[in-house]
Amino acid sequence: MRPGEQSRVEELYPKWRAAMEERHIIASVRNPAALEAAAKAPTLVVYLLFGNPLNICDMLGLMRDRGKLYARRLRFLASNVLYA
Repeated sequence: MRPGEQSRVEELYPKWRAAMEERHIIASVRNPAALEAAAKAPTLVVYLLFGNPLNICDMLGLMRDRGKLYARRLRFLASNVLYA
């Protein structure tokens, strides 16, 4: 991160800052079973390591419904489309 960028991120995403201060654990999930487990776990943040354009909406909906913050690298999502 460049100097000054961190404070900008914190201003734009206060939910993320609060979540990371409250709980320092991010669940990284690689399959549907792990996604279900993370949805039930007390962690607030879930990092999705799998998914494709056909199932990502359902996955994000599940996380939203459970009050989780989620992250997914778009580069990996795009690579699923290019190489499928």
